[in-house]
Amino acid sequence: MPWKERDAMSLRLEFVLRSLTEPTPFRTLCAEYGVSPKTGYKWKQRFFQEGSSGLHDQSRRPAASPAALPEQVVCEIVRLKQAHRTWGPRKIRELYARRHRAQPLPSESSVKRVLDKAGLVEKRRSRRSRDTGRLQSRVDAQAPNDVWTVDFKAGGTRPPTSGANRSPSATPTAGMCWLRRFSPTPAPRRCSRPAKVCSSATDYPARSAATTGVLSPRRPLPWG
Repeated sequence: MPWKERDAMSLRLEFVLRSLTEPTPFRTLCAEYGVSPKTGYKWKQRFFQEGSSGLHDQSRRPAASPAALPEQVVCEIVRLKQAHRTWGPRKIRELYARRHRAQPLPSESSVKRVLDKAGLVEKRRSRRSRDTGRLQSRVDAQAPNDVWTVDFKAGGTRPPTSGANRSPSATPTAGMCWLRRFSPTPAPRRCSRPAKVCSSATDYPARSAATTGVLSPRRPLPWG
């Protein structure tokens, strides 16, 4: 014999009938069905007023929405969209503002919501990387130095290559040292300090990896 399936409607009807026919305390009966006494009295009152049909879930939509758009505004927005099928909610809102200057202007999100409910919004199809011609890696970094990204630049005074480690726990300057260690080292610069010539690799250890290509002795090599 198969198990008898019981939905929420049948359980509510059984609860109401047992509360009317059995001498079981009402709170005990509510605890048996896993509902609060307030919910139990609500179902009982609905059964007296509407019968078994009152035990169905009712709509949670508010009875009144003072901030809702009037029907004529909604119809005008839909009419403008049908006349300009390729326009988005921003242009439709601007056109509505020019034609109805004396009326309150709906927000852009309200215009978008109206067009979406009317079925006038076409969802953009997501393109794959092979359709756009981009080189894309699907490998996610699990540890430092697992995945590296390299960007080639041409022209200007910057080195031709740069890169970064995609791991969140890795130090970006280590990757820059590894990728730019073959770039030419610029001449030493004079600082504002009197009678002293400083090198970027000694007096500016934080910028040695990104500007000069000189490996800083304070940082370990990225390859171990």
